[in-house]
Amino acid sequence: MVLTPSDVIRITSLGYKLKEFASISNDGLLRLKNREGYCIFFNPDTKSCKIYKWRPRGCRVYPIIYLVEDNTITVDNECTMYRTVTQSDLIKVLPEVICLLHELGIELNLNRLRVKLRE
Repeated sequence: MVLTPSDVIRITSLGYKLKEFASISNDGLLRLKNREGYCIFFNPDTKSCKIYKWRPRGCRVYPIIYLVEDNTITVDNECTMYRTVTQSDLIKVLPEVICLLHELGIELNLNRLRVKLRE
């Protein structure tokens, strides 16, 4: 999951060190680390997020994602719950996704932005 500057500030304010929970990916973005296929903050015993109240913006809007190459906001079909997302859900979270992308420095061409529920 990509981390915004505000995500990093929020999580480090909880006492976590950046190097404990994040790394720079091949695309140059800061992302949450994974351990054994799960987010570093996933608690396997309780099957819940350790920082849910303070979770990153990307986690808050997931399974809605932005595909850079297509300039498309859509649903991640790799999520087991992707079929539960409605068009209304997608539209409701659209402003948050746009703000998240803006914070990451990703400027959208709103005239060509596609919003697509799923294949």
